[in-house]
Amino acid sequence: MASIKIQNLKELSAADRDRIIGRAAAASDSVTIEQQVAAIIASVRKGGDAALRRYTAEFDGVELDSLAVVRAEVEAAYAQVDEALVAALKQAIRNITKFHEAQRANLDTPTVVTQPGVAIWRLWRGFDRVGLYVPGGKAIYPSSVLMNGIPARVAGCRDIVLCAPPAPNGSLPAPTLVAADLLGISRIFKVGGAQAIAAMAYGTESVPRVNKIYGAGNRYVTAAKMQVWGQVAIDMPAGPTEVMIIADASANPAWVAADLLAQAEHGEDSACLLLTDDTNLARDVAAAVEQQLEELATGQRAGVSIARYGAILIVTDLRQALDFANEYAPEHLEMITAQNDALLPLVRNVGSVFLGPYSPEPTGDYASGSNHVLPTSGYASMFGPLEVAAFGRAIQVQEITAEGLANLRETVERLATAEGLPGHRNAVAIRFKLGGELMNPEILIRADLYRSDYHPPLTPQDIAARYDLDPTSILKLDSGENPFGPSRGVRTALGEVDPTWYPDPTYQNLRDALGGYVGLPAACIAVSNGADEALDLLIRLCVGAGEVVLDCPPTFPMYATIARMRGGQVISVPRLADFNLDIPNILAVVERDPAIKIIFACSPNNPTGTVATWPEISALLNTDRLVVVDETYIEFQGRECSLAPLVADIPNLVVVRTFSKWAALAGLRLGFACADPRIAATLMQIKAPYNVNRAAEAAVHASLADIPDLDASVSTIVAERSHLLKALAHFPFLRPFPSAANFIYAETDGPTIYEALLRQGIMVRYFSASDARPAAIRITIGTPEQNERVLAAMAGMKV
Repeated sequence: MASIKIQNLKELSAADRDRIIGRAAAASDSVTIEQQVAAIIASVRKGGDAALRRYTAEFDGVELDSLAVVRAEVEAAYAQVDEALVAALKQAIRNITKFHEAQRANLDTPTVVTQPGVAIWRLWRGFDRVGLYVPGGKAIYPSSVLMNGIPARVAGCRDIVLCAPPAPNGSLPAPTLVAADLLGISRIFKVGGAQAIAAMAYGTESVPRVNKIYGAGNRYVTAAKMQVWGQVAIDMPAGPTEVMIIADASANPAWVAADLLAQAEHGEDSACLLLTDDTNLARDVAAAVEQQLEELATGQRAGVSIARYGAILIVTDLRQALDFANEYAPEHLEMITAQNDALLPLVRNVGSVFLGPYSPEPTGDYASGSNHVLPTSGYASMFGPLEVAAFGRAIQVQEITAEGLANLRETVERLATAEGLPGHRNAVAIRFKLGGELMNPEILIRADLYRSDYHPPLTPQDIAARYDLDPTSILKLDSGENPFGPSRGVRTALGEVDPTWYPDPTYQNLRDALGGYVGLPAACIAVSNGADEALDLLIRLCVGAGEVVLDCPPTFPMYATIARMRGGQVISVPRLADFNLDIPNILAVVERDPAIKIIFACSPNNPTGTVATWPEISALLNTDRLVVVDETYIEFQGRECSLAPLVADIPNLVVVRTFSKWAALAGLRLGFACADPRIAATLMQIKAPYNVNRAAEAAVHASLADIPDLDASVSTIVAERSHLLKALAHFPFLRPFPSAANFIYAETDGPTIYEALLRQGIMVRYFSASDARPAAIRITIGTPEQNERVLAAMAGMKV
């Protein structure tokens, strides 16, 4: 019986090195094989089925009337295999399918917006028809059916054709047929060798032509695949199998010997190598190989393989072994060392790696889930394992909006002119000519702002018309308004407003009054048309193209919307599960990105009612970014909690306030920013002239004179908030959260509750589910009577 040689890698002769690295490919008469294969291909291409039958009789020793496998043969195959084999095939199918389905999930690429209005993505499509070659000869390979058929099926290939060489009795192996049937492959042909490759490449009367051919075979099959490449696609040049094992003293010599022989038994041209830095292991493995060869039923051909292309090579260290492995480029590489984690990053040219003592190569051959169709003969330096992506191709898609084309126009026209292709230039230019039709106005609108699917918010009139309700019965609890209305002094003051004259452009009296309300000098106050305009002015003041604002959703969406409108970008750091700010993550993001100019913190937060604490705000202020604290709902927490008085001493703090909520002046739109005098003065410079009307100005002065009356309504709202929060907690379909604002945020399982309330004429705010949060509703606190109506409506719901 042949023995495996032990040699020192550094002392290999040139002849031995060529023998080991070249393996069977170097020893074959490639010229003769190529000539014989070329003749077979030409004959099949011309003679079709007749040539296939002739070669089947010559090479496989059987004369066939029909090349196709019929259903009766498949059913008979099940009777020839035991149930345990069928169960093993099914388990292998589950594992291999799971691994390959994960590959398919990543083949459709996400949309990439290369610039506003220009979107590009790729769609992946499986080939219409693929051909699988399953080898025969000295062994039966149902596993090859699985390794080729499963990724083809996962890829969505419409038609799968399978060819395999028949036995002398004219049949295919029963396990091969059962494996194909379990995968739903029905177009099976009893054709092998180079003639099968030619049949699938060119088509015959029986065997259809395919788009791509897959599967390993002998040297003739490999040569045929190489020769028909171009007529069809091929997976890779896969020839005789091979394994390389890198092991150290920690390896079990009997296990290593068994792994070497598992590969050697494939055929007399298989290759198996062990590289080790331990001479004792080398000797023990060599002895174990000889012992196991005596006991192995396939020992005769395994012994020939070992004598021809096997070796045990002693290396000075395992890094030297990895260098040789990358030069050799093995189909399979087993690594059984105590240093696998350090060595794996050095692996470059390998088909499949098996790590650790419990990962023998046959697991990959059959059932672990990885694919066993791998490049051999050194082709692992340029090919990878068979995968789902090999069974199809990507389709590139691009969609350009009118604005996107306008932004590309000059570039495309210049390049087309430079290349002397006026037709290319005109294909773009013609879309901007009015001609007999008006130009599409979308060309003039920024693509990142235009939304053709935009739907305006619902109004009470919409709800009344949709559900056939009395418009006066609609209860509006969706926008955070104060249901008690403005003070009596405000109503009187509004009746005395003379709209003839513009307001004072400096708003000095108004700023004095607002400063007195929050405890700041007038120089720290900038008035605005609602809090939204104050936010807009701040972003316009600080954020230019490419600069960034940071928000913490779920929160007021206008922070991000206004930033994008002004040409800025947005980074979002989601709130924690309890809706508190994720301060460590915010600080980490800010430290990484110097382009962040503004950090928004809404307190109490809209829509959750969560309060930002002073330690949290202080941590944000220490970043030296502008920190904007939106205190639109602060009066419902307690005006003494406001951070506004601090802005005089903290130059990067801005507090935004409003009279819309607590003072019931939402319809008059009066907001203001409290900021360092330099910021406040600049805000007053860049705002629109006369941005706050005289009626709003008069209403603010009157509200500040009626604070006790307004505080009474605020106290009622706070009390009702507590009552409503406790009551909502009893409904199993709601998960309400504590709130310091004039609303309550409650998670739901979808839009059912929201829609049920609408049908009863009750408007609340709905937030659809996202990846981070479930769906939710936000209910504005109403009068006691209104709140009872909400609770009664929910009590009657059957959810």
